[in-house]
Formats: sequence, C-alpha cells, structure tokens
Amino acid sequence: MGNPCGFDFFNIRSLGHRAFGLVEGLEMSNKSIIANAQPKNEGLSHWRWQRITAVALIPLTLWFVVSVTTLPDSGYSETIQWISNPIIAILITFFAITSLYHASLGVQVVIEDYIHNKSVNKLTLIGSKLVFAGLGSIALVAIAKILFFEKVS
Repeated sequence: MGNPCGFDFFNIRSLGHRAFGLVEGLEMSNKSIIANAQPKNEGLSHWRWQRITAVALIPLTLWFVVSVTTLPDSGYSETIQWISNPIIAILITFFAITSLYHASLGVQVVIEDYIHNKSVNKLTLIGSKLVFAGLGSIALVAIAKILFFEKVS
C-alpha cells in the first residue's frame, strides 16, 4: 500500500528525482538526454547573439566615445574628413550595425515578454524589425555617401 502523500521514504531513486525537480519514475537513456539537451528553438541562438553583440560593443563603444570626444572642436568639413578615412568608416559601420542589432534583440525580448496578444505581438515585432532595418539602412547609406561621394578638402 502506498503512502497517501505520494512519497516513498524508502525509495532513494524517488528522492533523487524529487530533489532535482524531475518527474518520479522518469527513465531516460543517455541518447535521449543528449537529444533533449540540443536546442530546438531559436531562444539559445537569440541569447548567444545578444551576448556576442554585447561583448563586441564594449571595445567599439569605448573607441567611439574616445574618438568623438578627442576630436577638436571642428565643423562639418573636419568631421566629414574624419569619417572619410576608410578605417574610421569601417569602425563606425561596425558600431552602427552591432548596436542596432543588439538593440533589436533587446526590444524583441521586451515585446515577447510583455505583449501577450499574439496578433499585436507579431505586428509589434514586425514593426520593430522594420524600424531597426530602416535605421541600419540610413546609417549605411550615410556612411557610404560620406566615404564615396563627399569631396574632402
């Protein structure tokens, strides 16, 4: 006859399952444990990319802040000349794309967590992706225009 509270005090296996939050009596082979450990959704990829972009933004942000603050008080032509340097243009492009992608990932998490209506959630996600894609396009076009079409005097 079983215990009315459903716990067998003499079954160590049951105690282990309960201690680790596993379902009592659940038996899994090593293959099924490994198969279940593999990501089946995009959550892990999203999490990784958010961390990768965060780490990439550390040196890019430091470089950008130091570069902009150490520029002499200059006008439009000096700023255009600075951005016209191909290395600077590449670094600014990396900074813009990385920061916009990182922000997009963060906004996506907020939308998924706080907008519970599926249709509103989907529309808001699409809208945010369009906004970030638009901002990225504007940044790339502006940098390309400065790099290739502005005359440096």
